[in-house]
Amino acid sequence: MVDNTSQGNPIRQWKTQPKLRMVANGDIIVNALRSEHSSALSISPDFDLSGIELKRVQTARPLARSELAKLPEVGHLEKIAKNVRVNVFIELDDSINIPELPGEEYRMGNLVTAQVNLEDIPEIATKDHVAYISLGDSLHMPYPNVNLDRAEIPDNITHDEVLGSGTADGSGVLIGIIDVEGFDFSHPDFIKEGKTRFVSIWDQGGTARESPKAADGGRFDYGAEFTQEHLNAAIEAASELHIAPNDIEPQSQMVPGSHGTHVASIAAGNHGMCPEADIAGVLISLTEKDVDRRRSFYDSTRVAHAVAYLVDLAERLHK
Repeated sequence: MVDNTSQGNPIRQWKTQPKLRMVANGDIIVNALRSEHSSALSISPDFDLSGIELKRVQTARPLARSELAKLPEVGHLEKIAKNVRVNVFIELDDSINIPELPGEEYRMGNLVTAQVNLEDIPEIATKDHVAYISLGDSLHMPYPNVNLDRAEIPDNITHDEVLGSGTADGSGVLIGIIDVEGFDFSHPDFIKEGKTRFVSIWDQGGTARESPKAADGGRFDYGAEFTQEHLNAAIEAASELHIAPNDIEPQSQMVPGSHGTHVASIAAGNHGMCPEADIAGVLISLTEKDVDRRRSFYDSTRVAHAVAYLVDLAERLHK
């Protein structure tokens, strides 16, 4: 356990989520194991993980009762482990002009998302304008029931006014989809006059393009952002190269018949509810590799970033 009174910056227990305090009470080995299933934890690339056995592998098994006596006694942790980074939500009080916090990535109103070293949490908690700090929640892949039947084009779709736009077909509206498994931007349901109706795709786990911040000065400096120009160029080149456009502009997840494509089609496909709307997708990165889980983030702060990205994009497009 962490001695909350022995450090220079003690953890303010009333300001920190119990789950986050539990993480702080673990050494680097314990948190390396936690990072396999807690998506808001990541172990620094500087730390050698080779000596810590993976526990999520197929051969893993629960300990038998007879083995529990063999476990070492839990010692007293004198300082919070280094080489552990966490994604957190930080709630602020109603003060104005609060300076930027360590690791701050995004702020809306009194809510901040930040990626910080675990050992920095006590110092952040001492700040007067910080009301509460909580760990990001884990995200999980959806598992829809999929069959091989052909989907027919629906008949007689009734369109109501969309989001106060004054139109019933989505004109002037940006439909944002936050999902997984990739977006098939070249699917016929998104093509008009040979061009895709996707104006942007932010692949949060991608490396094929620059991040939104590097590309156009956006807020978020991770992942890959595909612009409509990139996507349309891929569609044009694909016909000459006889390959799929997604192979020219690859996303980190590209599942045939993906959940993201399916939802985008219902919401804003050419035969969907908003056939004249622009479409933007944010691909949430959910790693399946055990080794990647210990080095990556895929938690609820990423969903908050996705919402902020789409709102910013709509403002830039005057939608």
